[in-house]
Amino acid sequence: MEEEWAGLGTGKPPGGTLELGTTIGSSTPINEAAQEAEKEGEKEEEAPPSFGTLMRVFSYGSPADRALQFICVFAAVCSGAAMPLMALVMGRLTANFTDFGSEGNTQSGDLFMHQVRRNALYLVYLFIGKFSLVYIWSFGFTFAANRMVQALRLKCLNAILNRTVSAHDNQTPGTLSNTITTHCNSIQAALSDRIGIMIQAFSMLIAAFAVAFSQSWQLTLVMLGLVFLTLGLIGAVVGSDQKIEAGLLKRYAECSAIAEDALGSIKTVVAFGAADKFLAKYEKVLVQAESEGKKRGPLVGLMFACQYFFMFTGWAIGFYLGAYLYRHGKISDPGRILSVFFAMLIGLGAIMALGPNMPSFIKAIAASGDVFKIVDNVELLEPKPESDESESTPSALNGHVELRNLSFTYPSRPDRNALSGINVQFAKGTSTAIGFDTIVGDQGSLISGGQKQRIAIARALIGRRPILLMDEATSALDGENSKVIESLMNASENRTTIFISHKIVNAMQASQIVVLEKGKLAEQGTHHELMEANGLYKRLFDVQTRIEDEHKEEIAAFRPSEKLSLAKIASKRFLPIFLIGVGACVITAQIFPAQAIILGRVLQTFQGNADNLKSKANFWSLMFFVVGLGALISYAILGFFMTLLGVYLTKFYRREYFRSVLLQPMEFFDRMASGALIQRLSSDPSNLHDLISVNLGLLISIAISIVSGSAIALAFSWKFALVAIFGAMPAVFAAGFVRMKLDSSLAEATAKIFEDSAKFASDSLSAIRTVKAFTMEETVKNSYQEHLLVSIVRLYKKTAAITLFFALSESVELLAAALAFWYGGKLLKNGETTTERFFTVFLAVVVGGQAAGALFGFSSNIGKAKVAANNILGIRGQIRKSGAVESLPSVNDEKSTGVVVDFNNVSFAYPARPDAPVLKNVSLQIHHGQTVAIVGSSGSGKSTLLALLERFYDAQSGSITIFGNPIAAYDVDKYRKRLAIVPQEPKLYKGSIRDNVVLGVDESQVQDADVVNALDAANLTDLIASLPDGYNSDCGAKGTTLSGGQKQRVAIARALIRDPELLLLDEPTSALDAESERQVSETLSQIQKGRTMILVTHRMNTVRNADVIIVMSAGQIIEQGSHSELMALQGQYFKMQQAARGEEL
Repeated sequence: MEEEWAGLGTGKPPGGTLELGTTIGSSTPINEAAQEAEKEGEKEEEAPPSFGTLMRVFSYGSPADRALQFICVFAAVCSGAAMPLMALVMGRLTANFTDFGSEGNTQSGDLFMHQVRRNALYLVYLFIGKFSLVYIWSFGFTFAANRMVQALRLKCLNAILNRTVSAHDNQTPGTLSNTITTHCNSIQAALSDRIGIMIQAFSMLIAAFAVAFSQSWQLTLVMLGLVFLTLGLIGAVVGSDQKIEAGLLKRYAECSAIAEDALGSIKTVVAFGAADKFLAKYEKVLVQAESEGKKRGPLVGLMFACQYFFMFTGWAIGFYLGAYLYRHGKISDPGRILSVFFAMLIGLGAIMALGPNMPSFIKAIAASGDVFKIVDNVELLEPKPESDESESTPSALNGHVELRNLSFTYPSRPDRNALSGINVQFAKGTSTAIGFDTIVGDQGSLISGGQKQRIAIARALIGRRPILLMDEATSALDGENSKVIESLMNASENRTTIFISHKIVNAMQASQIVVLEKGKLAEQGTHHELMEANGLYKRLFDVQTRIEDEHKEEIAAFRPSEKLSLAKIASKRFLPIFLIGVGACVITAQIFPAQAIILGRVLQTFQGNADNLKSKANFWSLMFFVVGLGALISYAILGFFMTLLGVYLTKFYRREYFRSVLLQPMEFFDRMASGALIQRLSSDPSNLHDLISVNLGLLISIAISIVSGSAIALAFSWKFALVAIFGAMPAVFAAGFVRMKLDSSLAEATAKIFEDSAKFASDSLSAIRTVKAFTMEETVKNSYQEHLLVSIVRLYKKTAAITLFFALSESVELLAAALAFWYGGKLLKNGETTTERFFTVFLAVVVGGQAAGALFGFSSNIGKAKVAANNILGIRGQIRKSGAVESLPSVNDEKSTGVVVDFNNVSFAYPARPDAPVLKNVSLQIHHGQTVAIVGSSGSGKSTLLALLERFYDAQSGSITIFGNPIAAYDVDKYRKRLAIVPQEPKLYKGSIRDNVVLGVDESQVQDADVVNALDAANLTDLIASLPDGYNSDCGAKGTTLSGGQKQRVAIARALIRDPELLLLDEPTSALDAESERQVSETLSQIQKGRTMILVTHRMNTVRNADVIIVMSAGQIIEQGSHSELMALQGQYFKMQQAARGEEL
């Protein structure tokens, strides 16, 4: 009899009615909707997300948020207009300089300096205005984005929590948690200061055109075509890149699902040596992601190459046309031409500013598509009851439960009925059988299985609900603790208790017993009625309570009178790609210094004779075009190869990160929650990629450009260059470095906060059945909201400081320009420099300062990448050393025929709780071929013995000798191949039954016959025969398509196929019914020959035939011997046998 009721309430019964006191209604289309939605999705491909999808996030802002964002938009628009106004002022200053330095100038030096000071002062005013405006929009957008995305996270979590359980069977909790955390992080990053940068850039572009049109509409109109061409190119590239990003997110979601499978059951993965298998699956998906990511290389190369080529082509055409218009009197003075040039330079610079920010928006658009796919998918939500709300409230339930002709099929396996035509009633008030502050660890890893089960029972009781459902509530409890059922039965007054159990002794006290066989109602009645019927229940009772006559006599006779540098780990094969990219960076770095030299010469041409203007204009226009060709080639190489480098390194680091996590010692997983690790595996490589891809090339290019520009400036006019360099650069670098430091600090704090919230979300979604069973959706949502509120309060102060320096780095070039014009004017007045040298130095240094500002614009990327790199390197530095060394030469790998296991005064405490010893001076010996049973109360240390044998941990004191050698002398991976374990909580993975059976085994060495034999030995032959695809049938995520008993038997088959020398069984039959338990016990007896077995159990009838029985209590061995010897002692073992037989009930 399997756990056929496990799916009750998880989907729509194909037929029949379920009543809870009042009629809830006939069949509600729960999983039908999911299936229809799936079919609908197959029929038509969903439209890819667009920029409008991302803009939907703004609808989650409050009225106050929208008001704040309106102010921020206005501030960003105004700050964007400041730079074109700077072009207007600089145009006037340039006219002052060219007029003063021209032949035949009659202007006095004092008048010239008066004009220079007045215009330089305008630049100071612009600095103050822009600094204030940038601070307002930067902080405001960040503040509002945090609040909006918080609301979106909660909405997404709410949609997930309100889904039907059957909908959760098709998606892993890790994937959903990744959507709430990593995807929403991407959206928040785009809608914080980056959207302000984009608005400012567009405002700058429009204002630049306005200024340029005011100076010369003919010249502006010609250059406008190239701008539209550039914007069109960016739009086309973004559209293509967006599709690639959406595909990458799907691949990385698959990676998260694989990581969740592995890390959620790391002990099983390690015990069966399956890390390489999971790593291979992970790498297979990464290869697909790499293939898709490489398509970005040509797109990025094309975008950057054409952007800069069009910019310099515009300069060439503009200068040629400007000279023509000046010669023919269409433009009155060269200052207007220069104003247009500066305005267009700023406008094109605004377009350039869009480039580094586009990847963030592309990622955010793709992420928003996944988020809103969850939020909008109402078909998967649980339907609202059709009856009156007053009739369906908990207070209206009177505890009466009735199932009429109920049939049920799991949505994941619609061709196989789990329940067929069930008719049964559970009357009100009847029972029907079918340390507070201690940290329990990730998924209860720090407490025993029995302790976890008792906590779950307490959680159910504290709710005082009219209906109590218990599914194998005592499967992990020993005989003494199983007496809790008696208390539950006695406390069932005014409460309906439905209890599912394979233990007949637990069913005896029930008011009514329902017996199921193959999904159908076989028998129904009280214990005495069913025993008299002499049917299936009687046979199950006899199997479970069958004891040899001599054992019965024993009990009667002995009845007592009393009760871890990135460069070091990067693969050398990436070096050629990196060197090519750096070579391109060196060339691109010379583009803007070359522009400074050419522009200086261009400005000089307007001071000379008008007759020579045409020939000089032709030459320097050609030079601009030549520089444009150089930019076209070099930026194409930079964009392509640095993108390629990013793709390769991302795959490399994602794989290495996952591999390093899998190789961590077990105590690492006691400290780190699997949900937090999954979030790290997703976000850290993503943050690292944001820096090591094309952004790394731009950073290198900018850094070299600053050095080159400074060198050129010193060569042309050292006195002016020194003032310009030390007047502009220190302020820019100081603001940038402080901002970078604060960004790193903020990134660390943010990473920690979202790591905690990701852990909470992952844990909640992993236990979705429990959440729904206890109607804890609102509790989970509120707790998650508290996690997020903590993030807002903690981060705002740091954000306020960061935006201060961000505003300074964004506007300080205006102050630097004012200083440069003022001091340059003094030098020009005194004859210590020329107009050409002034403008060459000015453009080289001040434009270099703008480049430095752009350099520190990547500080948030650098901060996040630094945290990510520290996480990755830190994980690598903690890889367990035992798995990396070969066995010592003295180790004998031959099968042992003597003492197989020898514990000598072993003491142990879990590293996460060093003050709570679990084993105390344990000594025992197990010989070859022996079957040793270990019994004891929950938390006595039974399973810890197996954990030490599996080398999950090392003992703090004492020695352990296995197969004649110290356990530490073995290569841990080779050692574990000689063992197999059947864990108390069987862990299955997405894939076929066959895939789960051969987990960790070299499949090239496994024949189909071996799989069949293992499945047959585990009593799975009938199940396999009933499935349409046999052992190739899918188990579902975490084995959700199988019952608890079926999963347990697959776990047994997985252990048997390894043909282990030492077989460890940790409660192997806890989830099996009596008949299946008998069959599995017989199987284990049959395979015992030549194999040493250690059985940890609380089922006392399974230990009688063991060669040695060890009784543990409080971490110590208190009794040891055969069944008859221990019964004669009349000690703890004797009491446990009595409790198991129900003698004290």
